[in-house]
Amino acid sequence: MGVALDVAVFHGVNFGTEVDLGEEYVLLPFHELSTHVEMEWLEEVAAKQVCWRRMEPVFGIVRRFPWQPKFGGLYDPPRTQTRQPPPLFHRWAAEFSNLLSITLGRRVSWLATFEGCIPRRAVGFLRKNGSPANSHKGRSISHLFSSFQEFDVIEEKQIEVVKDLFARRRQTEYPEYAAIIQRLAEAHRREGRFAAEDRILDLAIVFERFFKPRGRSIARELANAAADYLANDDGEKTKIKEKMRQFYKVRSAIIHGPTDDRRKRLIGQADDSWNNPHELARIAALKRIE
Repeated sequence: MGVALDVAVFHGVNFGTEVDLGEEYVLLPFHELSTHVEMEWLEEVAAKQVCWRRMEPVFGIVRRFPWQPKFGGLYDPPRTQTRQPPPLFHRWAAEFSNLLSITLGRRVSWLATFEGCIPRRAVGFLRKNGSPANSHKGRSISHLFSSFQEFDVIEEKQIEVVKDLFARRRQTEYPEYAAIIQRLAEAHRREGRFAAEDRILDLAIVFERFFKPRGRSIARELANAAADYLANDDGEKTKIKEKMRQFYKVRSAIIHGPTDDRRKRLIGQADDSWNNPHELARIAALKRIE
């Protein structure tokens, strides 16, 4: 009974077992969280049917802390234990999950944060209220759960890349580019009728903050800057410039609206125009914080 947890729960990556992240944090797959976290707590952000669906992509970023029950008599009740979670716990979990998202190139969604989770076996033994000391709800993600979709277990070497980048964040250019990383991770989480257009606008912000164009021809400057930064030869430069020019045409059509047939056609290409520039943005961000 000597360990309790603060845990931020996410959806999107399948970890087969516990992963030590350093700085007293660990990644735990959901089946290992069940010693401290009740399935019904997730019903706040997911339908009750969640218990019938695949939970492999649910995991927690966890910080453990020591906990012991206090006993007392009828006239000598135990003193209430008070404790504050680490001041940067929420930020640490959010930033690591953002970096995880762009490194793996996939959506990672925050479900909820539960602070002060005592072992489930202690709840019955002590007849205590089994709820966490404090909880914060994330986005509703019922639609993300499926009875059929499978998530492959992430290879250890992929996690090591994320761990290494995050461990060195204070010695690299990470602080300057943390907002770009968050924006790119947020683009993965876009949903709804206009999600494709929103993702394009997210990418436009990422490129302009990253390459900082100053002239009148922003599209040309971005295309040249991306090609110079990412290409290994002239052939690659030509391809990157073409991808960036096409991306910026779609971005401009979204910004200015479907005022003519050409812009309507470009807006209709928003979904298809995401993959190539997204990969360029992801590679550029990771290259800058290596």
